[in-house]
Amino acid sequence: MNNTTVKDDIFWINFAEELSKIREKERQKLPYNFNLIDELHANENAHTRILLKLLNYNISEEYAFLKSFLFMMCEHNPNLTFPITSVHKPSIDFNKENIDGLIEEPSKDYAIIIENKINWATDQELQLVRYFNTVKRHGIPDRNIFVIYLTLDGSKKVSSNSLPNSLSDELKNGNRFIEMNYRDDILPWLKHTILPEIKIKEHLIESGIRQYIDYLEGRLCLRKSEEPIKIIMNKTINEKLLQGKTACEQWQILNNCTKNLENLIQDFRNVSEEITKPVIDSWDTITKNSFSDTPTNNQIQENSGYYQIFLNGIDRNIHFEWYPISKNYLFNQSHYRMALHVEGDSNNLNMLKLARIDELRNKAEEYEFFLPFDEGRGVDAIFKEYSTPNNTPFAALNELDRLTFLRECYDEVNALKEIIENTFHKFDGENNIINELCRSLPELTSYQWHKWPDHDCAWDLVTDFNKETHQIGIEGSFAVNTDSKIEFRSYITVWQAYNWDIYEKLLKERYPNQHIDKKGKRVYLHLPVISIGDDLTSWSEKKERVVNHLKETFEYMEQLTSEIGR
Repeated sequence: MNNTTVKDDIFWINFAEELSKIREKERQKLPYNFNLIDELHANENAHTRILLKLLNYNISEEYAFLKSFLFMMCEHNPNLTFPITSVHKPSIDFNKENIDGLIEEPSKDYAIIIENKINWATDQELQLVRYFNTVKRHGIPDRNIFVIYLTLDGSKKVSSNSLPNSLSDELKNGNRFIEMNYRDDILPWLKHTILPEIKIKEHLIESGIRQYIDYLEGRLCLRKSEEPIKIIMNKTINEKLLQGKTACEQWQILNNCTKNLENLIQDFRNVSEEITKPVIDSWDTITKNSFSDTPTNNQIQENSGYYQIFLNGIDRNIHFEWYPISKNYLFNQSHYRMALHVEGDSNNLNMLKLARIDELRNKAEEYEFFLPFDEGRGVDAIFKEYSTPNNTPFAALNELDRLTFLRECYDEVNALKEIIENTFHKFDGENNIINELCRSLPELTSYQWHKWPDHDCAWDLVTDFNKETHQIGIEGSFAVNTDSKIEFRSYITVWQAYNWDIYEKLLKERYPNQHIDKKGKRVYLHLPVISIGDDLTSWSEKKERVVNHLKETFEYMEQLTSEIGR
């Protein structure tokens, strides 16, 4: 780099700082603006979640927003042909198998990979190739796989590092690689198509979309309230660079300036990479050494990312995960969140298997993890915030302190991991047993029993009484106790706490020594448990006892609810 180049670079650095100060000074003069998304500093993951949440909007399985999005996509890309008529019951998933957004139709007529780069995250090595091959393994033909590369304003282009020529040619020749951006595609679609379609009573959806539109306009310098800033910035640039020049000269100067700044930014990124790589390598090495027999997944990126630690012999959708963990976090933060994370839990209900392992819950509480055990999709079963020594960012720690910090965290993670690996498969076969009970109990009681959820992965057996007045019912499911034995647990329960009072006195008289658990709207009266054994292979020996117990409970509840609660 010669002296002239250095002087030019220093000029641009100083000029950028000057413009930044002017922008901030003028911003202070504007009317007070409050936008939740501005304040939350949303990363790529947050933007992907917002987009997928909108695309998942449906009434009676009519995916109006998704179809609208696809129409817009085709209008903006005239050579693109997409089978919109094949949209029926799409699966719309966030971060499934590390793909930002994935939309798949059960018919396999199409799959859409969405790679979100709104915050200019770096393209990873063969990133889109991995995602493409992952979707192919789902049974989607190559010709039915579409890739959307979504950026802020269209200026970021996919690199051959992520999308090599072989796949690039295949996708582009078939018009299945689609470049979209928030400025020209998403923002106009939200403003002119989606917002006018919101129904009158859907206030929260409307409010959320208006906030998001305002946020995007702010990111893209399109807010009308900020027009005065734009005028002053334009004036400053004209005075400093363009005054006295012809239109052609001005265009040439700006074109050269843009190229110079892009090169300078890339130089900064290269140096930043040299600084951050050893820190990430340190985190990665300590983690891999702490889990030498366990696969890990390092996705620490610029402004967003995560680091996953998998479990041996367990579905990879269940894993421990540092999230969020980015380069910025490693250099600026001293608190890091570790979660036992469950991806895409709508079908397998792995979350509630974990919640029914007593030893896991007890050990997590001992380690002061927070235990939400949320039944939603893609959520944390448990999580904990870990703080570095003296609240110093990880990058600023010496190697010994880094090792000590992570090892102390991983001692707890390993203990929880071992419990899951040793107990999770004790539930194998519970779906078949619940389905079997759901078929046999109606014959014994002449009353309807059903499973929850109502598909092959059911884990809970349910019946209810007085549904139209003071609803109360019986539930039954399997759990693993602190001795790692599987047992059948049943409850008399109400789904609305206000229905409990009318039954409470008689139930306490009938079951004087049984624990009553009040959790929010729910109330559970715990009935005596029935031990099954080390796993469910002993079910046939205990089946009759469980059935008789449920039948006896049912007969009492039938009599009770016929006398009161109607």
